[in-house]
Amino acid sequence: MNKKVKRIYNYSAFILAFLSLYMSSSLAAAQIEAGENVTIDNYVSDDIYAAGGQISVKGAVKEDANLAGGEISVYSNIGGDLNIAGGNVKVLANVSDDIHIAGGQVTIAERIGGDVFIGAGDIFIDKTARIAGSVYIGGGNIKIYGDIDGPVQISGGKILIAGNLKNSLKLSAAETEISGKIAGKAIISSEELQINKDARFHSSVEYWSDEQTDFGKSVLKGKAVYSAKLEPEFHTPWKFMIFFTLLTFLSGLFTIYILNRFFEDFLEESAEYMQENFITGFGTGVLCFLLIPALIFILTIAFITIPFAVVFACLFIILLIFARPITAIMLAQWLQKKLNKEWSKTEMLFISFGIFLLLLFISFIPIVGWLLSAVILAAATGSALQIMWQKKSA
Repeated sequence: MNKKVKRIYNYSAFILAFLSLYMSSSLAAAQIEAGENVTIDNYVSDDIYAAGGQISVKGAVKEDANLAGGEISVYSNIGGDLNIAGGNVKVLANVSDDIHIAGGQVTIAERIGGDVFIGAGDIFIDKTARIAGSVYIGGGNIKIYGDIDGPVQISGGKILIAGNLKNSLKLSAAETEISGKIAGKAIISSEELQINKDARFHSSVEYWSDEQTDFGKSVLKGKAVYSAKLEPEFHTPWKFMIFFTLLTFLSGLFTIYILNRFFEDFLEESAEYMQENFITGFGTGVLCFLLIPALIFILTIAFITIPFAVVFACLFIILLIFARPITAIMLAQWLQKKLNKEWSKTEMLFISFGIFLLLLFISFIPIVGWLLSAVILAAATGSALQIMWQKKSA
């Protein structure tokens, strides 16, 4: 399998595992762990999939690691890719290939053999870290102390670069402080820009800030050129973005708790229906997501039916809000049955939330992620609607 195809597989494999575990020979040998507290002590000779409140990887993994949870710590080496969706994430061991992380707080402290993709509130790349590939990160508060061999693209609220960047830099931020070394061309767009005396630029610099910045003697080759065209059309409200992200996570967790608390039996029946009648559930969900907007549009044509259009629009918005949490719970219940487990309500809450984060993470992946999310959400929503209809008919 070439690297591009393998990366696409890794993006989607964790959720596909929930839907097609019994059909996939490649996942048959994989190790799957779930629970409130998951600790992987032993060597894993294949891929590992884990979801839980707290996850600790203390045994080496030969292939890929796919993890979702509240607090995730990786202490042993990963032989393939590392894919994580979590709250507090610490990568304290070597990863041979790429890492893809969506989280609240992320720390990288060891060698990464491939590319790095991170979206988080706080990102910390320690001085002990060495990244061989390219880096694409976005977050609220970003600190880089380590070495990066490949090109770096950063977008954030407050950024500190104190490490050694051996290639080019493209940066967009509200506040930026640089005291490290940058070997390649640097393109910097930052409302506030501070260049410390220890900073070293070994190539040309093109920058924009609210005020022209004194680079002193930091530019060793070429020169620093102020460019008004780098000014963003609008300034990103980073604090609002972080608040909105946290609000999304907390509202998802609360919604899952309420649904698990009061609709557990109904969602369990819906999960069984989805497993046995996936195509029917998918078709029902597609019709629902296509016909309701069409109906709303038709009702807005005539003035007298506008109130009905408003009602259907509100119902459709509620459906969109609850679709992902409902899907996460249904997949967690299906997984519990498939693994012959009896999880407590707390374990089910955290596992459902982990799947919720993964669904959210996958929805940001262009094309493959969008299609995969649409299929899963449509199948789960349609299955739930089928059960509702059956109960109403009965």
